Amino acid sequence: MNHMRFSSILILLFITGCTIQYKFQDVQVGDAKTALIRQFTVSAPLAPPTAGQQFSIKLQDVVQTQSKLNLSPNEDADIIFDGSISRYTIAPVSVQQGDVTAQNRLTISVNVVFTNKTDPKQNYDQSFTRFADFASSSDISQVQDQLLEEIYDLISQDVFNKAFSSW
Repeated sequence: MNHMRFSSILILLFITGCTIQYKFQDVQVGDAKTALIRQFTVSAPLAPPTAGQQFSIKLQDVVQTQSKLNLSPNEDADIIFDGSISRYTIAPVSVQQGDVTAQNRLTISVNVVFTNKTDPKQNYDQSFTRFADFASSSDISQVQDQLLEEIYDLISQDVFNKAFSSW
């Protein structure tokens, strides 16, 4: 009986101690109420033609879900994100025995021009770079969509953090 009570207490402590808490970032938007995210252009020669549009949509999603800003199609928005996909390269990163490439790395850089009309001190023009590795036996056309998704998730979060978080 005593063993059963002890087990019940342990289970109860484990359940209450393993709760998941969700917390939004400490987003500093100041007096800004609206944001315009222009479609990013593609200046990297090897990048797919839709890469800029894909990144713009990803950044819009991040701004909408992690801030109270309303997206605006107007140039008079309080905050404007603009820029280009400036680098898209694939290079070997891991070599196996016999000088055979085991993995390749897709590296993407996005140049971002951030304008905050309510607080111009926050403005920046910066390049953000991330990468993802994939097996050399995979054709880039087969894995490109997944890799772009992964990389754009990271870069859009970096862009958002630079714009709105105090880090």
